[in-house]
Amino acid sequence: MDGLFLVYSSAALMRFYAADGWIHAMSGTYRVGFSSTNITPPLDLGIRVGGYLRLHKVSERVLDFLFARAMCFRHPDDPAQGLIVMSVDLVGFQYRIARLVRRAISRRTGVPVSRIILHFTHSHSSPDTIGIFPNRLANLLTFDVQYDVIRYIMRHMIRAGVNAFEDATAAMVGYGTTASPEPFLAVQRRPPYSHITDPVRFLKVTDPDGNLTGIVVNYQAHPTQLPGNNANVHPEYPGMVAKALHARYPNLQFAAYFNGAAGDVTIHGYKGYYAARYHHHATHEDAMAYALKVVDDLGKRFADLVAEAIDDVAVEPVASVDVQRRFVFPRIGRVKSVWGRLKHYPRLKDKARILLREFRDMLRVGLFHDFYRFLNGRYLPMLNIVTNGRRTYHQTELFVARINDVYWFSSPGEPFITYQENLFKHVPSQKHFFSQMNETCGYIYPWNFYVQGGYEKFFSFDALFGRYMYELFKETLNRMS
Repeated sequence: MDGLFLVYSSAALMRFYAADGWIHAMSGTYRVGFSSTNITPPLDLGIRVGGYLRLHKVSERVLDFLFARAMCFRHPDDPAQGLIVMSVDLVGFQYRIARLVRRAISRRTGVPVSRIILHFTHSHSSPDTIGIFPNRLANLLTFDVQYDVIRYIMRHMIRAGVNAFEDATAAMVGYGTTASPEPFLAVQRRPPYSHITDPVRFLKVTDPDGNLTGIVVNYQAHPTQLPGNNANVHPEYPGMVAKALHARYPNLQFAAYFNGAAGDVTIHGYKGYYAARYHHHATHEDAMAYALKVVDDLGKRFADLVAEAIDDVAVEPVASVDVQRRFVFPRIGRVKSVWGRLKHYPRLKDKARILLREFRDMLRVGLFHDFYRFLNGRYLPMLNIVTNGRRTYHQTELFVARINDVYWFSSPGEPFITYQENLFKHVPSQKHFFSQMNETCGYIYPWNFYVQGGYEKFFSFDALFGRYMYELFKETLNRMS
């Protein structure tokens, strides 16, 4: 009789645990950890802000703090099967320095470098951690990052990654999307100038009792709401999204924003400084105050959209995490052969124009890379240069992670949105994230944009990088699916 009672009690207990999601946790599901670490460098380091050229300007004020926000999916037994993702309020980061941060986190946690994904939100009011925005004429041709500033930021990024690993606890995760924003939130800033009507994507994290503990938001748009003449520190709208979510949910442990493929996408409106300064003739100080309010309102709008949808999102334990890393080797100066394209231009005048344009772009690439090397005795620090014979490549990485049935793409650089849209069509579960800029290597656009030309063309170096990257993403996704 006692044996029968024990069998019955165990079965009832198992049903109870299964109903509450605990049976999965007991059998070895992933724990989830968070960490938000203030990375704002001290002003006495003479911070040079990136995103625009701001000659003879250094930061005098911190308008709002910058953070590294890390989330860890920690395997219960084997750290090598974990995943750490981190969103950092910076304009970008050099690959070689990002790799040092990932190695340091890996040594302290056991999570492999190949399963640590960094993301930089691209705030244009953060320190120049790319090294291409000098603020003095004297270093216009010898530019690089400010290493005192970089060292300070690196220490705090490493701390965020390690703390997220160490603080991991039992958790449930769900994927959701908001309603399509009305009016639309973003627009392509290059042809075809389409309105972006995508919903905002997000991950909802709760404890096993269903209490909300974390929100991770994913959308795509350039964080350029503050003016180019602002030299003071601010995270722009990605930081304001996190701040607004914490304000809406006072007990929330973690909120972060990951910026998607935003190479040709900008927020529609929300240019508070220009509206106040040039339409209402406000002073610079009043226009800046209004701009800060507007970008704060933008963060609240994201938070409102998420809040309207989050209660309907079901959560489940994290039973599986898979990560595939692929090395990518875009080539400096690569384009389609001009001789194969000349046949499409029947008139001699058009052929001459194309040849002259190709010669100009060849000079541009040469000046931007080879001339820098000639002057400084090294390659441009922004790129991670490797050579193969006479060819020069930038070695970088892309990732595809799967958390349960949510697929997360991580790219280098600033891809145009067409790559994100087309990749999402191939995701079997239709649950997807895309985060650009796991390091900084310029714009990534389709070939037709190269032919058409534009501002982004100057800040790139491989006109076929987009096709190369997209095919590698698709191949990796097919492997995992």
